[in-house]
Amino acid sequence: MDLTVIPTFRCNSRCQMCYIWKNPTEPKLEVTAETLAKLPGGFDNLNLSGGEPTLRRDLATLVDVLYPKARIMEISSNGLHPEKLVLSVNGDGDFLMSGQEFAIAVQYRLPIIVVVCDNGMYGTIRMHQERNYPARVHGTDLVNPDFVALAQAYGAMGETVTRTAEFAPALERALGADRPSLLWLKIDPQAITMSATLDQIREQARP
Repeated sequence: MDLTVIPTFRCNSRCQMCYIWKNPTEPKLEVTAETLAKLPGGFDNLNLSGGEPTLRRDLATLVDVLYPKARIMEISSNGLHPEKLVLSVNGDGDFLMSGQEFAIAVQYRLPIIVVVCDNGMYGTIRMHQERNYPARVHGTDLVNPDFVALAQAYGAMGETVTRTAEFAPALERALGADRPSLLWLKIDPQAITMSATLDQIREQARP
């Protein structure tokens, strides 16, 4: 079961897809942390939405109360602090699960930077496969799109990084862009942890 909690109808945006900002709630009338604490637990996904939830001065308290009640918790924000850098680091499988949200960043010209670390697989799951069932690989390989072409199709900036020395200049160009950016890092599949390669994990797990 999923749950959406709307802690405020106040909003600093003036977007036309809703008119919440025309009828803001008074802070003293908004739901309190004490009231939210009475909610049951066991939710799959819990979304703090609004309005703009980051306008709540007690947002950290709300998160402390609600976080234990769900397997996954999200905060939906409209970009309250556009002057601050937002850097999102993702695996390739991770990005493919919700990468369509990149279109929203382009729509509102939010200058976020998305780094996609592409090793061609669901890396964490593959690592556990090798630890528990060495050499029995199933359902973790990925055939990925051209992430730069995908970013450009959305209207964002995109660059490919294949060597460490290329990353800093690419990041500087992304920081200077006036729109969302995506840096596609092509990673060696063997570099699964800081201390062991995939092959080493497989050999260590063999009986």
